[in-house]
Amino acid sequence: QERQRALAEREFTAILAERNRLAREIHDTLAQGLVATSVQLRLAKKQAPDTGSPLHHHLDAAQQLVRSSLDDARNSIWNMRSQVLETGDLISALQGILKQMTDGTDLKTQCDVLGQPRRLAPMQESNLLRLGQEAITNAIRHSQATQIIVTIEFDEKFFYLTVADNGRGFNPAKPGRSEGGFGLVGIRERAKEIKAELQVQSSPGQGTRIALKLPLAAE
Repeated sequence: QERQRALAEREFTAILAERNRLAREIHDTLAQGLVATSVQLRLAKKQAPDTGSPLHHHLDAAQQLVRSSLDDARNSIWNMRSQVLETGDLISALQGILKQMTDGTDLKTQCDVLGQPRRLAPMQESNLLRLGQEAITNAIRHSQATQIIVTIEFDEKFFYLTVADNGRGFNPAKPGRSEGGFGLVGIRERAKEIKAELQVQSSPGQGTRIALKLPLAAE
C-alpha cells in the first residue's frame, strides 16, 4: 500500500507539473492575445466617427466577447495552476482566495486557523484548495451573505475545513443552479476523491455551512 501510494503521488505530481506548463502557455499566448485585441478594439472605437453608428455597436459587441473569453481563459488558468501550493501552503492559499474574491465588496470575512499547521499530500492539498475555492465562490455568488467565515483546523488524526455564511440558505437535497448547485457537485466529487467526509448544512433563511473532515495518515 505504501508503494502504491508513493507511485500515485509521483504520478499526481507529474500531472500537476504538466497542467502548470499548459497554464503558462495559455497565459503567455491566448490570454495575452485577448488583452491586446481588447486594447485595439478600444482604440478603434475612439476613432469611429459616430457613437450611434452600427460600427460602434459591433465594436462594443466584439469587445464584450473578448472580455468574456478573457475571463474564461483566466478561470482555466486558475483551475489548472497549483503554483500557489508550490510557493506557499494550503492556509495561505485559502486566505489569498478569500481576500482576492472579496476585495472591493462589503462582505465581512474571517479565517481562523486552529491546531498545528502542517503540509499534506499534494493530491490532498490540491483538492482541498479547489474545494475551498468552490465553497467560497458559492457563498459569494449565490448566498447573498454579508459574512463568510473560513475555519481550518489540524489535529493529530484529522484535518477540518469549514466555510460558513449567513446568507439566504437553500435546501441541500434540491439545490438549484442559482444557489450554487453545480458547485456543490464539484465539492462532493473532490471530497470523494480524497476520501473525506463532507457535510452540507443549510436551510432557507438560515445560511450555509460546508464542513469537511479528512483523516490524516499517521506520521
